[in-house]
Amino acid sequence: MTDHTDLLARLDAAEARMAALALDPPPGLTDADPATGEQWDAGQAWAHVAEFVPFWQGETEKVVTAYAGEPVPFGRSKDDPGRVGYIRENRNEPPGEQMARLAGALMLFRQYLATLSNTDWSARGACCSPRSRPPRPRRPRRPRRRSSPSGVGPLCSPDSGLCCWGGCCCC
Repeated sequence: MTDHTDLLARLDAAEARMAALALDPPPGLTDADPATGEQWDAGQAWAHVAEFVPFWQGETEKVVTAYAGEPVPFGRSKDDPGRVGYIRENRNEPPGEQMARLAGALMLFRQYLATLSNTDWSARGACCSPRSRPPRPRRPRRPRRRSSPSGVGPLCSPDSGLCCWGGCCCC
């Protein structure tokens, strides 16, 4: 199997940073999204972080399972009902509880990654490409946050490598 210790080290480092933030959450709101001005409170940001690891593990599993030489469509839009609903319903949970949920999800994700073969690691997906998303009727959407709690830096932007653009939210 190919050595993927760099990915695991990055997951470990991110988890450690999040655990520290859970002990001493930054106050206030996220930085304003440059395009919309929207800001999120810490509860919204924590709920989003807690829900996206299980979602993206599921998407990873779909890509690995379905890959047959052509990129497999995956992803969701920022207005995905599951994403929006989870954040709305769980935004008032304390950061420590959200962090416990995140730690459990990361443990399961690491266990899943350990089962992947070299062939599995070569699977490719197509995030939010025109082929991967059926056209949807345009409707007004509530804008979504692209930055993390103040002082943490961008969490969801093309520059962060977490690929949010054109209505696609890959986080």
